[in-house]
Amino acid sequence: MNKEHIYGDQIRTIFNLANATSGVQQACVADAVEGEEWRCNMAADAYKYITNPIFPFDASIDSWQSGCVMTASEVDQSVPAAEVPNGNCHTEEGWENCGGDITKCSVNEMYR
Repeated sequence: MNKEHIYGDQIRTIFNLANATSGVQQACVADAVEGEEWRCNMAADAYKYITNPIFPFDASIDSWQSGCVMTASEVDQSVPAAEVPNGNCHTEEGWENCGGDITKCSVNEMYR
């Protein structure tokens, strides 16, 4: 198991590719360290800049997240991106059942 955190790198790449700075809270962008503006797209960093009433919820058992964040393996950079749609979702060894259906996750997998 690789155990490398690649999600942040993927979000930063997408944020920069889309030039998404104008789509997030500008107060967050102004306070961000140069080059880290992409973090304003992440709930943990964006939350303190929200001025509208919101109802936050825990998405840790979101079906996309469980399959494409928690149970994805690293994408081989030598393979063209078009051949790896949506990364390597559900490919981390030993997580096939849990990554595809959260009702099949064990207690240990849910709190890992």
